[in-house]
Amino acid sequence: MSRFLPNVIVSNTLENLGNSEYTASINKAELAKMVQAGIKRLKELQHIDGGWGWWTNDATHPFMTAYVCNGLYLAKKAGHPVPDDMYNGGRNALRELIFNKKSDDPATHAYQMMVALNCGINEVWDKYKTMPLDKENAYTLSLWLQAASLAKDKAMQDKLLDMLMQKVQKTGMGHYWGGKKFYYSWQDDQVETTANAIKAIYMVRPNHEVLPLATRWLMSKREGEAWHNTRQTAMSIYAVNEFIKQEVNAEYTLTLTQNGKTLYTQKIDKNNRNQKQPLVKVKDLQLGNNTINLRLEGTGMAMVSGKLTYFYNENSSNEQQKPVNQKTDNEKTFIVEREYYKLVKKVDVLGKLTYHKEKVDFKNIHSGDEILVKCKVSNIAAQDFVLIEDPIPAGCEFIRDTKGFIIPSEKEYDGITNYWDTYAYNYRNWNRWYTHREYRDNKLAITITKLNPGTYEYSYLLKAQIPGRYHVTPAIASLMYYPEYRGYSAFNTILIKE
Repeated sequence: MSRFLPNVIVSNTLENLGNSEYTASINKAELAKMVQAGIKRLKELQHIDGGWGWWTNDATHPFMTAYVCNGLYLAKKAGHPVPDDMYNGGRNALRELIFNKKSDDPATHAYQMMVALNCGINEVWDKYKTMPLDKENAYTLSLWLQAASLAKDKAMQDKLLDMLMQKVQKTGMGHYWGGKKFYYSWQDDQVETTANAIKAIYMVRPNHEVLPLATRWLMSKREGEAWHNTRQTAMSIYAVNEFIKQEVNAEYTLTLTQNGKTLYTQKIDKNNRNQKQPLVKVKDLQLGNNTINLRLEGTGMAMVSGKLTYFYNENSSNEQQKPVNQKTDNEKTFIVEREYYKLVKKVDVLGKLTYHKEKVDFKNIHSGDEILVKCKVSNIAAQDFVLIEDPIPAGCEFIRDTKGFIIPSEKEYDGITNYWDTYAYNYRNWNRWYTHREYRDNKLAITITKLNPGTYEYSYLLKAQIPGRYHVTPAIASLMYYPEYRGYSAFNTILIKE
């Protein structure tokens, strides 16, 4: 089955694609030979009761019998000849295994039922269908949803779809499902679980809004032109077969409007579906709300991406262009406050050097000045996967080694240790609030796996170097996978003199 099933799935996909530029490089005759070789080998491994096991001489196994039956069903669907005695023997063995309840694994039972319905063993549904518990993993739910679709059990479809959607994981790269560890390792495989979920949801709700997002995530997991292994690749291709058909047979008109004005319209069909479409720039946005509308009329699926860039005009007299006050009514919003202090050297009677803080005058900084930057980040609800990015002015550099800096009232700077490298990373500080902190050329980046409600503070040192007038863009705290939920500090402009 390790080679047979992928070959069969490719064969089914070729049926969907027809004779097109996508199939020109595949030798269909050679593929048919490989499928027949697989059928012959499976015939040799078939047990006397019609089923299959993991090995030639072991007991007939509930999962393996269903697995082979499904492969034979797909082979027949793609037009490959399958011996009737072999196929019917497998169907009879599968029926008996279900009737005798030979498997107590929820996922195996769900898979048996789905395959049985594919193979026309419809009598098993009413007697042996089982509504899975909420604790069942997404892999099992996806199999039951496919079975319910094949059985045309609308009531069970609706319940299963709702249960499956409650388990979806949402990220900036798309949506996915992950399995709980089960007897078969692929039930814990996010790629295979997501592929099965896509297949199941498409069967019952082909226009569901989650499908493009889940397909996007699935495609992002490719390694080159394939997925991690042959099985992942086969299952993923099988899952998106219907989407492939839509793209191959696309015939639609795509229209982009901005505030009711048409910016772009194009008819897409088989003659130009593979051509790169032009970049459409949306400009002259009005103050306040703007509406960007993308409309598809016809059949098929369009893949569209967008990018938003913007800037702050500090000289504008229009209040709507100035940064708004941060709100706290949204639990996903962060409050970010950043302060700058000029460090002034002082030597006491014993010759001890300390640095004292003075509020910085942004118009009176000199090359060589040392600056302490302190930032507070507050949130009112626990958040997972938070990113803080704190840009520095172009004319400044980080002071990465803080040894020798003694700043009264600032425990991070005791003059002996480099606090952030020594205490903030090693075993002596298990209670640090962030996961990772690193200097980049132009910003400080901090990542937090889980940020509980509260106010958190970090700091760093800068040295002013190159004279000039520079903008200081805000420090931003945001959710990594939902960056639209964010908070930011104020804009600043600094003047570095000789």
